[in-house]
Amino acid sequence: SNREWYMGQALIYLTPTGEASATADTATYYPASYRGQIAGMLKAALPDISAPHLRETILQYLEVIQNI
Repeated sequence: SNREWYMGQALIYLTPTGEASATADTATYYPASYRGQIAGMLKAALPDISAPHLRETILQYLEVIQNI
């Protein structure tokens, strides 16, 4: 059922800096940030990426993240 499927789900509120939602009064969610969690995850993955185009794309995305 849909209810069982949703039991294993989590709502992630993604913002540039990880600030809390101003409108999610009762919703359970996890704040995350591009500059923190997403950038950290991508930087950690870089040594394992051998495809040059993908590596360059991730480096460019990291640069964009730092400027938002």
